[in-house]
Amino acid sequence: MIMAKHKRFLLMALALLVLATACRKELKLGPQTLGLSFPIASTSLSLKDFTAPENYLVDDNGQVRLKYELNIYESFPISYFSIPDRHDYHKVSLETIRLSNTAMQTEVTLEQAYPPATLLNGQKVAVPALDLNNASKVDVDANTFFESAQLESGKMYLKVHNGFPVEITHMFFLLTNKVDGRKVAEMEFFNILPGETEVDSADMTGVYAEGFMVGELVHVGTAASVGEVTIKAKDAIKMEVSVRDLKAFEAKAIFPAQNLIDFDMAWDYDFGGPEITELRIKSGKLWMQVVSNVDETIYVTYEVPALISNGDTVVQYFEVPPASSGNPYSESKEIALEGFDVILRGKRGEGWKEVNAFHNRLIARIDSTGILKKISKNDSITLHIALLDIVPSYAKGYLGQKTIEVGPASEEIGVFRKLDGLLDIKDIHLELVVHNSSGVEAEVTFTRIASRNSKNNTVDLTSAILNSPMTIPRAPSRDNPIVNAYAFDQTNSNIDAFVENLPIGIEYGLKLMVNPNGNTNNHGDFVFDDSYIKATALLDLPMNLKPEEIAMRDTFDVSFESFIGLENLKRIGLNLIIENGYPFAVDVDFHFLDADNNLVDTLFAKQALASPGLLPEFGDKVGGKTTTVLRSGIEKEQFTKLADIKRAVITTRFVSTSTKSYPIYDAYTIDATLTADLEYIQVFD
Repeated sequence: MIMAKHKRFLLMALALLVLATACRKELKLGPQTLGLSFPIASTSLSLKDFTAPENYLVDDNGQVRLKYELNIYESFPISYFSIPDRHDYHKVSLETIRLSNTAMQTEVTLEQAYPPATLLNGQKVAVPALDLNNASKVDVDANTFFESAQLESGKMYLKVHNGFPVEITHMFFLLTNKVDGRKVAEMEFFNILPGETEVDSADMTGVYAEGFMVGELVHVGTAASVGEVTIKAKDAIKMEVSVRDLKAFEAKAIFPAQNLIDFDMAWDYDFGGPEITELRIKSGKLWMQVVSNVDETIYVTYEVPALISNGDTVVQYFEVPPASSGNPYSESKEIALEGFDVILRGKRGEGWKEVNAFHNRLIARIDSTGILKKISKNDSITLHIALLDIVPSYAKGYLGQKTIEVGPASEEIGVFRKLDGLLDIKDIHLELVVHNSSGVEAEVTFTRIASRNSKNNTVDLTSAILNSPMTIPRAPSRDNPIVNAYAFDQTNSNIDAFVENLPIGIEYGLKLMVNPNGNTNNHGDFVFDDSYIKATALLDLPMNLKPEEIAMRDTFDVSFESFIGLENLKRIGLNLIIENGYPFAVDVDFHFLDADNNLVDTLFAKQALASPGLLPEFGDKVGGKTTTVLRSGIEKEQFTKLADIKRAVITTRFVSTSTKSYPIYDAYTIDATLTADLEYIQVFD
């Protein structure tokens, strides 16, 4: 750029020419070629201008080193699991009432069916055909919900396993009401071979059932053994009876002061692998609703021993008034759970030995005289309990095994972003550091780490260190993270080539395995919402280097508009004055560009290198700059280009023929000044 003082200089020079013209008669001069010199623009190049300031460090002696920390990967183990919304519904009505789904077992042993088996136990004998009547009975109790019911639908299932060493040729099973003896269901089996299991079911639609029923094994017949068999007196025919999905049209129930619902429950949470024992809630809510169309006052108590705040558990009460005909009563409550502790170790009274088990108690009771009432399937009370939008701030337990694969991915770095070329740096040091502030063990395997430069060339980091997983021990506490560092240098890796590629980005892929050895900490893992596992790269480069075509580039504005219209201008000579303070020779490229950055002209091509700075005979620190002048010019026939020239680009490229590496000091610069020599023809008449 032509500065104001340079313009003044040009105007003064032209004024002198005018004065000379005014005196031409007295001097009687013919045409004369005059020369004028003045600066056009200048710039200064330093390595610190081409590296990020936060990475450029200067020691007490003025020597430069580059340090860079790159966050390659970071994750928060508390995100390895999520807490699903949990909804629990409890409805007491004949619409959905069911007999116990818990299977009830009974058996008939061989010694019961064949008494000699006791004496023959362990021996091989031939067993005759057997014929047993009224072999076994089992009670089925439905009185929790009704005294009697006219069933709308339902099923009874009987599973029979033949543990006898002989074939069961026939079996007949009967289900009856215990009081009136009315048949409820019957099932019959044929030809069950030794060791086989058969299942049959009976439809209970339209059946009248009492609260107490009896399942009876009416008859069992077996075939004789084929030859001798080993007698085991305790071998048995095992039966499992279950009654499921019973629904009733109507029933009689006695409602004295009693509990309609009395559940002491431990919800099982499915976290997809983790086994959690404790949580602290960052946000979320407990939501409760009761809906009743029963013509009785119902008292509901919901207690949550698993939820603790300031040492107290959550207890909520509902008093549900009698519902009017066709108009159910409904009430809901909501509790914000921020800061609550959650115990997921099952029932408190049972020693809290479980995992993923949320203990809560629910009681719905009525106060009445115990009068026997007839109720229909439309009478019901429903309780809806939900844990919603739970986000933890802390978790303890076993977080399970999880594999996280990352990549291919990349992270941009700025330390070499403006540099181009090749570097030969002495004593490069890279540390790959793995941090863990969580109480979770892990290991990481890097499938790839590569440096990528501005030309998209990549160099993969190779080292035996990367051939095996890197162990990440669990942190002993939240405030005492584990830090493991893996050092790469010239002796154990290709770190020279990796860094001398002048990366502007790091490409990587990794596989993180959480708890690779399983639950070795006996549910002692812990995570907070700020606990992290991360990998960082620490690059330390003492700028003690031997460059190979390392380039620094600068772009600046220039203008030759002041020369346009000077009719007698013959030639513009251009001088590029290079003052080199670096201990390396410098090759210089210089280009003029137009306003759209298109090339207008190239100058000073294929000229001698700018000499390196002055080095003492014994030492490696430059004591002074050397000056090299590169010359070029713009001839008269090229003056049409002048209007197009708007800016210039200078590229200095270090060239070293020495095998020696030199330290770089902060004071080193390359100063470049562009000057113009005008050849101007002045005609004197």
